[in-house]
Amino acid sequence: QGNVVVSQPEHIQITETIRPLLCYNATDASIEMHITGGTAPYQYLWNTGATTNSIENLASGNYTITITDAQGCIYIKEYTIDNPNEIIIDLGEDRTLCNGQTLPLDVTLVNEPGTLYIWTSDNGFSSNDARVVLSEAGNYTITALTPNGCTITDSIRISRSNFDIDAEFLLTSQAYVNEEVILVNTSNPKGQTTEWLLNDSDASIIDESEDYIILKFSEEGKHLITIKQNFFCCI
Repeated sequence: QGNVVVSQPEHIQITETIRPLLCYNATDASIEMHITGGTAPYQYLWNTGATTNSIENLASGNYTITITDAQGCIYIKEYTIDNPNEIIIDLGEDRTLCNGQTLPLDVTLVNEPGTLYIWTSDNGFSSNDARVVLSEAGNYTITALTPNGCTITDSIRISRSNFDIDAEFLLTSQAYVNEEVILVNTSNPKGQTTEWLLNDSDASIIDESEDYIILKFSEEGKHLITIKQNFFCCI
């Protein structure tokens, strides 16, 4: 007669250290495993084929690890590396500037304070300001370096034309709800085409031509109205 004690190891427990991606489409994430319980030594197998307790240089995606201890006990766990939102700088389409025209651009990343801005051009222009006013023909490139190490770039080509162009209109100094308001195109010279832009205003168009537009507003408030003149390639 006697006593036999049958013992078992603790359940395999996993804690991990995950370094996420800081930049869109980067490949510098990592996952490191910390194992307790079970019976050492442990064998590791990732769905990437790696057989170590940590993997590095990861892109966004799903990663699965299978851990097998010395007793043949298996533990499987899956991780997801998320891709951060893309930070975009959009300089717009290539532009042709007529006489007297400049192109002001503001590429400030308001959610990334401390960003370094680098403007370059094949015409010798350079600047470290987020806001620039471009006037000379050339190819311009902006490179923004965020504090997290993300790099964002965009380019625009500026051409010049010797045509004169203007965009201007007059309107009454007072306007009332549900009464007609006339805006008169006084651009000189006028463009080959004229376009009135209501910029998401709730105004109703009563009549419209290249020389004027008649609007009626249903609510009090501020309304942004733009006149767009096109003359050959200039806007």
